[in-house]
Amino acid sequence: MAGIDARATGDRASGGPRRLSSPLFGRWHSRRRARTGAARGTGGAGTIARSLADRAAERDPELVATLWGAAVLKAMVAALALALARPATARFARVVRLAGWITGGALTLYGAVGLIEFALMALGARDVPTDVGDTAMLWYVFLWEPLWLLGGLLFLVAARQAARTTGHREAIA
Repeated sequence: MAGIDARATGDRASGGPRRLSSPLFGRWHSRRRARTGAARGTGGAGTIARSLADRAAERDPELVATLWGAAVLKAMVAALALALARPATARFARVVRLAGWITGGALTLYGAVGLIEFALMALGARDVPTDVGDTAMLWYVFLWEPLWLLGGLLFLVAARQAARTTGHREAIA
């Protein structure tokens, strides 16, 4: 093809990687790397406390383990949300509803307390810790804490709805 020098590079004798070397591929690859900067751990670092961002950049094993634990916990919460949305068998309906109420209450409380705390910082009633900074504090006020609060309220609504539909089905049976 005219204008495209598509040749494989790499040391085949040593088993080195083979890369496609062309102007077209090079432009595509650099754009792709620019879009996926968050995958290297720096995307969104300004939205959280500096100490967390620094520990993430250093790949602190304790932080990595904590993040994996949080991922597992979030998967469990997602499974609970699905269980609340689907009709449960009579045997597990009460357990699922109770878990929904507890989860909803905990998330709502966590979001409300955090929102109040960071809102007081934004209004100047409390000092902003130097580790958090003004930029991250605004992210907590306008995104992170309201999301926790909204998630908790939605869990409470789902638990209430599950109680109504399960109670209706039990009355029919």
